[in-house]
Order: sequence, then structure tokens, then C-alpha cells
Amino acid sequence: MTKFYDNAFRPLGLRATQLSVLLAVAFSRAVSIASLSRMLGMDRSTLTRNLRPLEEKGLVALGPEGHHRSRTLSITSKGDQLVRKAVPLWEKTQQKLREQLRKPHWTNFHAELDHLINSAETL
Repeated sequence: MTKFYDNAFRPLGLRATQLSVLLAVAFSRAVSIASLSRMLGMDRSTLTRNLRPLEEKGLVALGPEGHHRSRTLSITSKGDQLVRKAVPLWEKTQQKLREQLRKPHWTNFHAELDHLINSAETL
């Protein structure tokens, strides 16, 4: 699945996991790395690996250390512009996947993903 989305986002210079992170930062406006990690269900080291290229490309900005040594992430105008390009591409890709999987498979796929997420949260 990741490869399917990675191929779709390649023209934007993003991987699917990076787009997820970028969208979460965009919707949060300003969020700590710890909060973002919890929100995405991603451990901090994986999140940091995904943030590094986004920061290097100027898509997110990492603020100075604040309270409890936490740093706040925010989306830059460049990142916001990329999100505006990526969302329609995501919608198109999602529709293509939905058509390929057809109704019963799409429903089962979502049910299985929900089960997997819930199982992972209880571990």
C-alpha cells in the first residue's frame, strides 16, 4: 500500500509517510514532537527520521526549546502550498484504489486496518 501512495506522491518529492506527518503538522498549526508522535501512533525516532527531510526542504519549521525542553513544529508557507497540491492528488489516488479494490474488498480492507490499529494500541 505504501508503495502505491509513494508512487503517486513522487512528483511532489514526498513519500506517503512524510505527507501524513506534513498533514498532521498543518492541521495542528503548532505541535510538539511528543504530541505529534502520539497523534500519529509513531515512535519518536521514526517521526524524527520523517521530519528531517521535511525540515531540510523548508516545509516545516522546528521552534526553539520551550517548556519541558519540548520543541514546537509548525508548517511553513512552502509546506502549506505543498499540502494544497498533495490533497487533490491523495483524493485521486484514494479513488483509484477504491475502484481497484471494489466495494466488498474496500470495506473489508478498512475493517482490517481498524482492527490492526486497535490491536497495536493495546500492545
